Amino acid sequence: IRFSDLTPISGMEQNSFLFQQAARIGLSHTDLLEYIINQTLLRYGKPSLDRRAQSKHMKKPIYVLMGGDTSERQVSLLSGTNVWLKLLQTSQYQPTAFLLDQQETVWQLPYDFALHHTVEEMSEHCQKASELVQVIDPMVSEIRNRLELPPLSKRNFPLPLNMEDFLQQAQEHKAFVFLGLHGGFGEDGTLQKCLEERHIPFNGSKSIASQLCMDKHETAKKVLSLHSPSILAMPQIAFRLSDSAASLREIATAQFDTDQLLVKPQKDGCSTGVVRLHSEKELAAYLDLCSKGQTQAPAQLFAHHGNPVEMPGKEQTYFLLEPFIETDRVYALQTELHYEKISGWCEMTIGVLEKKGSYRAFNPSLTLALNHILSVEEKFQGGTGINITPPPESILPADMRKRVQENACKVAKVLGIEGYGRLDLFVECATGKVRVIEANTLPALTPSTVLYHQALAETPAIEPQQLLIHLIESP
Repeated sequence: IRFSDLTPISGMEQNSFLFQQAARIGLSHTDLLEYIINQTLLRYGKPSLDRRAQSKHMKKPIYVLMGGDTSERQVSLLSGTNVWLKLLQTSQYQPTAFLLDQQETVWQLPYDFALHHTVEEMSEHCQKASELVQVIDPMVSEIRNRLELPPLSKRNFPLPLNMEDFLQQAQEHKAFVFLGLHGGFGEDGTLQKCLEERHIPFNGSKSIASQLCMDKHETAKKVLSLHSPSILAMPQIAFRLSDSAASLREIATAQFDTDQLLVKPQKDGCSTGVVRLHSEKELAAYLDLCSKGQTQAPAQLFAHHGNPVEMPGKEQTYFLLEPFIETDRVYALQTELHYEKISGWCEMTIGVLEKKGSYRAFNPSLTLALNHILSVEEKFQGGTGINITPPPESILPADMRKRVQENACKVAKVLGIEGYGRLDLFVECATGKVRVIEANTLPALTPSTVLYHQALAETPAIEPQQLLIHLIESP
């Protein structure tokens, strides 16, 4: 063996290789951290930790479902794993992790199979579980013996189910289904309808609101029904994939009075397939990629996108053209925040909680994008984006921030959002006027999600675990 690198302090993200390898020998995150701390205490002649005995009372079963086949499936994996791990630390819940793979198999996951980085990797390990265990098991006993740990009592394997079996099992066990899915049938009301018909409780909005919010065109119509001068919808042109790029661009530039356009799928989540267009040629290239079901647009195919763009993958029929909104320039240079006023509008995101028809909006967050459009990674992956919660008063004064929160509650109410949601908005900072970009009924709950930032900025602060408990108890 040649050692290329020795790292005395390992990375400790929730699915880091350290935790993956520890899980293979039967150690949970808590077990491993306790072992490390106790070995350190032993080295210094200090008494070891005495972990409290686990509560013996019955815990409510929580089925955490993550993965899927959408372009947001890896974010879903981060969300679901994070929720599952946090709920494991509670006294009242017994969470079980389930993976929905790209072939629509639902895998009930043992601890050591729930920590991989991608849906594809996790699915492959589930399918090859017997082979993997045969290789690993002979080493496990020796490793545990060297660490002075007792032998493993039992080895659990991933259990494959179809969706109907999963729903039936949840119903029989009286489980709460925590949806960690993003986009597709997991967020568009389809799965919500199945759960409603079986009277299985779940997080987030019911099927009608979920279907409405997944459709950005219908969302805009609903927002316009408020007839509020301080709450605006995005101007839009809905079109089909088969429509002519030349005529579409001509109509859009005339209607919006600008040649700076944005194209996006009418029914897809988050930043998927959102592209700023420079020309008719770029719109034609975009439509060609979509017609072929491409999952990614190459870097620099579009003038305003230097990096690859995540595309819907599955063929979409309906799309939207919108005017590109030029926002103020906000960026961080080393440790200093810089602000250049351009239009007076800034892009922000805001979480909303609902309970029994009452709405509460968090402080909004100002997210700094590297490019013209926030990527999925910048929104949800740690270390890739900068969120400022709340925005500095020099950008959004306190009275205008309150007005934004009031407007967000009105939007959430008219859309019928239940439990929680996240609104992406353009905000006119001097007036508190908002223009709704989209509404998310199952916003990401990754370790670095802005929803946790906003909850922690409340007075009193809402801890991530408290927030998850609210999402379970609010239906």
